[in-house]
Amino acid sequence: MRLIALSGTAAGVLMTVCCSIPGRTAGPPTVFRSASGQFSVQASTTPTEQHYTVPNGSGKVTTHLFVFQSGRQSRVASFSDYITSSNKGIRPEVMLDGFRAGVVTSTRGKLLQEKKIAYRTYPGRELRIETGQGGLMVLRGYVVGRRMYSVLGGAMKREFSEREVASFLDSFTLTK
Repeated sequence: MRLIALSGTAAGVLMTVCCSIPGRTAGPPTVFRSASGQFSVQASTTPTEQHYTVPNGSGKVTTHLFVFQSGRQSRVASFSDYITSSNKGIRPEVMLDGFRAGVVTSTRGKLLQEKKIAYRTYPGRELRIETGQGGLMVLRGYVVGRRMYSVLGGAMKREFSEREVASFLDSFTLTK
């Protein structure tokens, strides 16, 4: 069986951001909608949008990241479209295995917990990772057709807020 290593770019960006200089001061949560990503999340800051194109086993994939930074608490929502013919027929579980492998590798982390989850009828995974930089992060990834969504929150261990991360992750909604 061929494993597609999906990009851990979002996780790498998150840990770089949350382990660096403090971000903006948080305000009350508002709904952020991504028209191109067809999703929404609630966050207390305006995101910085970033795009990364990286090679994977089936060609190049562009990841669209929306980084919400508040103090040293970071949140990221992202999506990537896997539309090449070489990944046609790849089972969602294989994509989610690649998601896990990419995230653990890119953060030099240790997988503390993994749960199979779903958003509506779409398969997903929730990961809890201790990063090589002393951080803690929780991620959820979902496969919706050929699109991979991920939402994640993290901070250095001493500043990690379970409640705030759960609130962000729970706010993820597909809009179409």
